[in-house]
Amino acid sequence: MPDTDKIKRALLLTRLVDEAACACLEAGEIPFYLSVAGHEAAAVGGAAGLSAADWVFPGFHQLGVAVWRGVPLERLAGRVLGTAVDPGLGRELPGFQFSRQARIAPATPNLGAHLLQAYGVALGIRMRGASEVVLAYAGSASEATSAFAQAVRRAREETLPMIVLVEGSGGARSATDIADRVARVAETARGGGGLQILRFKQSKKALDQLGQEDACRALVEEAFAAARQAGPVEPSRVFDEVLELGNPTLERQARWFTRQEARDDR
Repeated sequence: MPDTDKIKRALLLTRLVDEAACACLEAGEIPFYLSVAGHEAAAVGGAAGLSAADWVFPGFHQLGVAVWRGVPLERLAGRVLGTAVDPGLGRELPGFQFSRQARIAPATPNLGAHLLQAYGVALGIRMRGASEVVLAYAGSASEATSAFAQAVRRAREETLPMIVLVEGSGGARSATDIADRVARVAETARGGGGLQILRFKQSKKALDQLGQEDACRALVEEAFAAARQAGPVEPSRVFDEVLELGNPTLERQARWFTRQEARDDR
């Protein structure tokens, strides 16, 4: 049974980080951000129903997955602000969280494409004979894409350990209910039951009576302050990562931007 107190705390932190990010957008501090309001329960509940070794492929609104899996708040804030503590080095759209260590794949701006990526990881898990499960989130718009149809068809035909959680349809559930349901179907998928598709929408009372708001708000405020103080991303960090890729075209572009910044500094 999922830890109810931990779920409540994760829901509250998700809501507070989202509020802080929305405030940054309204103040003109960042150019873009998609609010996760109304998606907290599915994000936190879905992640809570998995084991730490399982992979998650979020959509646009699953900030709560990173919160549940313990990604530091300062790093979440840096991902919003694009500062030096941003693991994406300011190259990703603000707020799209990812973490290799926490096994959270980067969201893709191409609608539904992450489902095909999730299928690929699930296929790799089965080929290795491993016991992990892949959870991919989808909304009504993603469900209407050809990528969704292809990923679901292939995962079903090949009996892959994959779960697709479709938000916005099905019965209204709390985060605890979703976690319990995901945990059950994860064991089915893990045991060779193949693709599992769940449909939920967040209940209207999912965020009621969370408690500890003042303490959590202080933590979020401190995280955003620390992310701002970290300053901008050093171009050399981006350049070093590009060199590691060994792509000549990207290397030429990186050198051009580095020279351009040197001129701007004069």
